[in-house]
Amino acid sequence: MSLSLFNHLGMTGAQVFDWLVSIANFGIMFILFRLVVIIPMQEAVKLREQRVALRLKEIDKIAKDAQETKETFQARFGQVDTVLAEVKEASDRSLAQVKQRLEERAEAEEKYILEKAKAEAEALKREAEVRVRSQVADKAVARAEVLLNFALDAGSQNKILTASVKKMGELSAS
Repeated sequence: MSLSLFNHLGMTGAQVFDWLVSIANFGIMFILFRLVVIIPMQEAVKLREQRVALRLKEIDKIAKDAQETKETFQARFGQVDTVLAEVKEASDRSLAQVKQRLEERAEAEEKYILEKAKAEAEALKREAEVRVRSQVADKAVARAEVLLNFALDAGSQNKILTASVKKMGELSAS
């Protein structure tokens, strides 16, 4: 884009520069936030999901083992169906309790990890914002100094003063 387009929109070169710096800072902030917060958080959630899946597999294995044990006892002692029914009921209750406790622990751990990750992400975000703002301010001041030094050299100042004196002379003469 040409500078004349921005001049047509009423934007000075400094404003255009500030606008471009803001866009670049946003891009940098987005990339840093993604690298520092989002990706590690996603990895932590994936790891937690894997742990929960392993625990659920363990529960399923326990259930299968219990079913196999029941079938073995029924084959050996067909006449003790009532005892096996009681054993089955007790093992089902025990299995349900274990499964429920494991699920509750998994949920509690997942909540804790997510809350901790959110808190860490927020702290990192605030820290990054402070750093970026400081860098932007420093660079803006340095750029302004360069622009002012460039725009207001001694010759430019003399031309401005001469034009002002001439204009004042014309106004006082009329």
